[in-house]
Amino acid sequence: MANDDIILKLECADYDDSRIDAVTRDLARSLREEGVGAAMASQGDAAPGKKGDPVTIGAIVLTLIQTGGVAVTLLQVLKAYLARKSTMRFELTRADGRKVSLDASWFNKAQMEETQKVLTDLLKD
Repeated sequence: MANDDIILKLECADYDDSRIDAVTRDLARSLREEGVGAAMASQGDAAPGKKGDPVTIGAIVLTLIQTGGVAVTLLQVLKAYLARKSTMRFELTRADGRKVSLDASWFNKAQMEETQKVLTDLLKD
């Protein structure tokens, strides 16, 4: 993980691992299509005696483009996924360890401005 990368972890108690994996891959594709930056499923450490690169289920490595609107675009994409399944939860973690956890409560009309401020602060260099 590069210093400016963000790990986006998706969690949902209502989904099994295969469903979380499918939604994670779809979310990564959506983030790329919306121009948020590079987004790919996170690769975990290989287990002893295993071949290949295991994927950390539910995790996306984001290399964000550095434009002023990236936080707004990221929020809109996450909001669209929460509209599909309100029990999803997102955790965004910077390389320095700072993190923000977002669930449906962060995306109501009254909270959106504060959510955007929190996310913009997290994404700042």
